[in-house]
Amino acid sequence: MKIRLAKEDETCLAVTFAYEASIVKAIRSIDGRRWHPASKTWFIPYTLLALEQLKEMFLRADVDIDAELVEECPALEEWEPMEPVEEISYR
Repeated sequence: MKIRLAKEDETCLAVTFAYEASIVKAIRSIDGRRWHPASKTWFIPYTLLALEQLKEMFLRADVDIDAELVEECPALEEWEPMEPVEEISYR
């Protein structure tokens, strides 16, 4: 499952992926998240806490992080997914 993370603006990040109930459940655990049905995009706060939550939830997932976001937040460079696994358990 590919998850795309990009900067929407100075206050939020856009998270997109093909529907999977376990990923939706994980995203819903992030305070301040919101769903935009027209674009099928989740928006989360652009905060260190939200980024750390995402990283913890999706450490083993295939996450495509926008280059602009990595440039602004070098800590994201360390987010290297481990070997792909068949079943990923999201909290």
